[in-house]
Parts: sequence; C-alpha cells; structure tokens
Amino acid sequence: MTTPKTIEDFGGPYFDAMPPDNPETDMGADHGNPLLECVAQMTHTADKADVHFATTAAAAPAAVTPLHKSQWGDGAGQRPTVTKAATGLYSIIYAGSFPSLTEPGTGGVETLGFFSALPKCWTTDPLDKLDTRLVGISAHQVDIAVYANGALADVGDHSGSLINVDLWIK
Repeated sequence: MTTPKTIEDFGGPYFDAMPPDNPETDMGADHGNPLLECVAQMTHTADKADVHFATTAAAAPAAVTPLHKSQWGDGAGQRPTVTKAATGLYSIIYAGSFPSLTEPGTGGVETLGFFSALPKCWTTDPLDKLDTRLVGISAHQVDIAVYANGALADVGDHSGSLINVDLWIK
C-alpha cells in the first residue's frame, strides 16, 4: 500500500442501523470507525519495505539478490532488483506498481512513490569504519552509497568482508 488511505477508502465511516445484538461479540460502528481510521493512518507513516543485501566485490554492473519484506508482498514477484552501479553505489528498484491490497479482487493498482529511505550497514568486524548514505529517491527507485573509512567501498576497510546493508523505505 503506497497510496496513503483514509477511513473513506475502507467504506467508512459506518453507522449502525440498529444497536448490536450482543456487544460482547458484535462490533458497533462507534468501535469500528476508530479502528478503520487507525488502520488507514498507518499507511501514512509505516515503512513500505525492508530490504537486506550484502554488497558484491564483482565488477559493476552486477546484480545482488536481496532479502525483503514489503507491504505489497514478500515473495519473489515483489522482490526488488538490486544493482551495483559502481564501487559502493547501489540501486534498489521495485516494480512501478502492484495489485491493490486495500481493494482486492477489483483490479485496482497501487502505484509506488517512495517518500524517504534509511540505509544502515555493518560487518561482523567492529573495527570496520562504515557508513551508508541516501543518494536519491525517484518514484520506485532508491539509490544509496556505501562507504568504508570515508571512501566508496564494497568491503570493510579493516576486515575485507562484504558489507551488509539494511534499507527501510517509506
């Protein structure tokens, strides 16, 4: 779900035609409407995707297979393409749209438009001096830079190990 929602997107607000028969098992509109509004508001702030991958020492361009979880699915069909453009420079690209999760079975489509991203990186060696930076966001693509000891890198400056990258996308 990349399009922020409101309670109206879930058919609300609702009104009870009659009071619930059993308030212990039936939910009235006075309880359901706040629930739907809370769910709708979560689409405004929640992370859309979490992507994890290890850098590669292969010459650019090189593809990297990431692990990922996202609001529109966690399978191979929703997996982003991660490509090394140059030493330390990576592009994470999702498909431009996915079937709507809030309107299943309608043929509706959610168009991706990322707002921000937070990249982090690490190796198992505490002596590696690592950093990641967001280079840019364009619709459904995030570009990041990975550094070791201040220089673009694919491996740790002390360990020589590939660098693990975690990216949270909003």
